Amino acid sequence: HRSFVCTHVENVASFYRDVLGFQSSPRPDLGVPGFWLKRMDLSFQIHLVEGTAPTRKQNWTSLSFSMGARELKRCEAMLRSRGLCYRKRSVEGRVQLQFRDPLKNLVVISSKLNSKQEFSNFT
Repeated sequence: HRSFVCTHVENVASFYRDVLGFQSSPRPDLGVPGFWLKRMDLSFQIHLVEGTAPTRKQNWTSLSFSMGARELKRCEAMLRSRGLCYRKRSVEGRVQLQFRDPLKNLVVISSKLNSKQEFSNFT
């Protein structure tokens, strides 16, 4: 999983649910507000914790994670329809869509898949 500290956990959780298809997952009382979100088809979770996030320069190499996609054109159309700014790049023979989440973390959707990174239900 990836954990992110953020001041607006509701907004960030909505982004991951609405844009990337994550679902809320049960979370124990940890003494601080937050969300656990998961993608069953990816065996991947994002843990959001409310707090003051450290400031960092926004660039294309800061905190990131990557997922694979069967239909990259469909993913690109969804990003465009939501008005999200993204970059389309070719890296080592793979086409990638790179964009920022509300916390300025880099999210990469790649055309090349392996058995554990299949992003089959991108909505």
